[in-house]
Amino acid sequence: MSSFAHTRLPFHLLFFTTSTSFWGIISSELSEESFPTLLLISKLMKVSLDTLYMTAVKHVFEKSLRPKALKLKNNECSSLINKETAKTVLTIQSYLQSISNPEWAAAIAHRIAQELPTGPDKIHALKFCLHLAEKWKKNISPKEESFERAEVLIKKLTVQYQRSATENVLIAHKLNTPEFLKQIGKPATLIVSLYEHGSVEERIRNPTGRDYPEIHTVAKQISEVNNLSMNKIRDLLLDKWLCPNTLPQAS
Repeated sequence: MSSFAHTRLPFHLLFFTTSTSFWGIISSELSEESFPTLLLISKLMKVSLDTLYMTAVKHVFEKSLRPKALKLKNNECSSLINKETAKTVLTIQSYLQSISNPEWAAAIAHRIAQELPTGPDKIHALKFCLHLAEKWKKNISPKEESFERAEVLIKKLTVQYQRSATENVLIAHKLNTPEFLKQIGKPATLIVSLYEHGSVEERIRNPTGRDYPEIHTVAKQISEVNNLSMNKIRDLLLDKWLCPNTLPQAS
């Protein structure tokens, strides 16, 4: 008897089993390498291909990417994507795009995005989720009940994307202090606070001193992520600086 018989499941049982057992057998065999064969078998068995794609997304992520994601949780701004994992990421995206039910695709993509640590990978994943959610919304009529669900999901994903991207900007420029992180949900207020950072005044006094954070760059990036007008924020800053609420007392 082949040594594989001790570790592999007999595929001929697929033709004499229930749907639940079918997915039990398929799931244990799923991998990037085996997927093309299992896709052919699933088509032959006339089972739900969406279920196959969703199962593949879950299994490939858990086997290939989740362990690496856990290792990166304490390593800010690190990326999962390298020569080893780039193909796997593209494969998962192709599975997601092959799911005919866009609501399911958006849901499982969102689930994966939530498991990723803060950083560029999470931002990319949330952006991809938004793409899937918007695709879902475009394919349904405003009169359908699911249209409202799609809108709610898009709003939720947009907020998550903006918060995650804003946090990543702060981390990248070493400005992820508790004070600034608390203001991520209020980006306009955050930008105003950034211009009050101690390094701004210190830089004016000693322009050739230590490395200072590029506040203008940070503010610009945060405003772009959150669709804010920097001109309006500059006007707000000018009003605050030129017309303070409390005037200095006469001596």
